Amino acid sequence: MGVSRMFKKYILAITLVFLAVSFTEAKGRDDFLGTWKLKDNSNSIRIIKEGELYYIIEFVHLKHELYFSGDGKEALFIEWGKGPGWGTTMLHLDGDIITEMFFSEEYEWKASEYIFYRKP
Repeated sequence: MGVSRMFKKYILAITLVFLAVSFTEAKGRDDFLGTWKLKDNSNSIRIIKEGELYYIIEFVHLKHELYFSGDGKEALFIEWGKGPGWGTTMLHLDGDIITEMFFSEEYEWKASEYIFYRKP
């Protein structure tokens, strides 16, 4: 499969996710709000709300808008500003734990090694 065809499938998958998110009223968005830290405290993320929009702030100053799933358990964002190019990341909420997910070459969401815990 050529790189161009793979890229088109990747863009199509991302577009479908954004369309599904934009046409669905999300629930539980406020459950994402707050500061989340890795177990060893080596990294943290902050999720904030400004008006009707939600943002993730990573590395203290990088701010990305979040797009929520209909059930409010996942939030998607486009990463940029950490180097060349961009990437797509999903956050999966399960109680007081957020697992960072990435879009694999097999066109599936897979859990990364980053698991964030709600800061008390």
